[in-house]
Amino acid sequence: MENISLYICAYNVEKTIEEVIIGVLNMNPKPDEIIIINDGSTDSTSKILSKYKNHIKILNLVKNMGIGYGRNLAIKESKNKFVATIDSDVVPDKKWLINIYEVMIANKSQLCGGLLLEKYLKSNRYN
Repeated sequence: MENISLYICAYNVEKTIEEVIIGVLNMNPKPDEIIIINDGSTDSTSKILSKYKNHIKILNLVKNMGIGYGRNLAIKESKNKFVATIDSDVVPDKKWLINIYEVMIANKSQLCGGLLLEKYLKSNRYN
């Protein structure tokens, strides 16, 4: 598998972000680069992210700029040709990244999406 950057946009996600980061770090293989865009969070998201600063690249925004801005910034800051993303409330399967990579390469596609299951379906009516 070629090197892949994976980014996560995060805004006030203290309840979910740590489990998501652990899930990403436990991927096999895991991304070559993990970028978290902390989009002006006012809860304890920053504190949680700092626990993983040796394993992730954290881009702290002073104020909330929105998910579009965060996504564009993450892609701009990515060091690899291939870039993946997951939401800040989704714990990926250990093989998620390799599965979508292999499908993308096999089909010579420029874009690929993969199945992600949200953990908090019952507690969040917006899921």
